[in-house]
Amino acid sequence: MVLTYETTIQEVEIWRTKFFAYVHEAYRRVMRKEIYYALHCLDNLRLSMTTAWYMEAEIQPNAFGDWAKLEGIRSKLSDWQLSLLEQWHSSREPKEIMKVIEKMVPEFKRVHKSLCDKLGLEEDPEWVNEILNMV
Repeated sequence: MVLTYETTIQEVEIWRTKFFAYVHEAYRRVMRKEIYYALHCLDNLRLSMTTAWYMEAEIQPNAFGDWAKLEGIRSKLSDWQLSLLEQWHSSREPKEIMKVIEKMVPEFKRVHKSLCDKLGLEEDPEWVNEILNMV
């Protein structure tokens, strides 16, 4: 018996909703100078991207909050994905936190389109831009 995983529309809906929520929450926390909270949101954005990459590759994603096997020799991520995760690191500097979030957006849009195409879900790039441009 071989176990398989197929991404569902509901999983993609939950994933993108969480991504949008963490972008907005990180922004609010930066504006309030709640930097540890903003960094926590940034960490969850990175984890959210690993979830999307796993869904795109039809690999069962980890439970949200579980970083096990996402790095190191047991990682199923590609070298370019691991490189992006490294590039999405930030200090406590508020401007840098926001800059890192900006750097994540192109890959979010790419993988979002890929998942929408795969599942026959409406991508609606204008809607995505409208939500992300609120920050």
